[in-house]
Amino acid sequence: ALDAWSRSGSRQQAGQWLAARAAPDDTFGVFQEPAPYAVPPLDLAQRHVVLLPQRPPAGLAGMPLPRWLVFTADRDRLPDPLWAEFYRPVTHCGATGLWRSRITWAHKPVFIYERIDGE
Repeated sequence: ALDAWSRSGSRQQAGQWLAARAAPDDTFGVFQEPAPYAVPPLDLAQRHVVLLPQRPPAGLAGMPLPRWLVFTADRDRLPDPLWAEFYRPVTHCGATGLWRSRITWAHKPVFIYERIDGE
């Protein structure tokens, strides 16, 4: 119920946070397919959303990267620690720790990172 109908759900909170801070031309990086259960509500017709690999490819330094990195998980843990070279955590929405829902993706915390150079 929290996941489907609550305006205070983790993904809804993350979407509101991003809407208040992201510029209209900002790009969002995600590790999960941009499905409603995995990312905050983003207008995919108006926003640039990039599906990133779990492990950063070699030679990524100096390449243009999305300003925001958004992912849903039980814990604030990047899929690969090498991403921490490029992104810093800025906030999370929802309770952290193991979520014991029968539906494995329901009401998960959403973690928001920003590119370290902030551009």
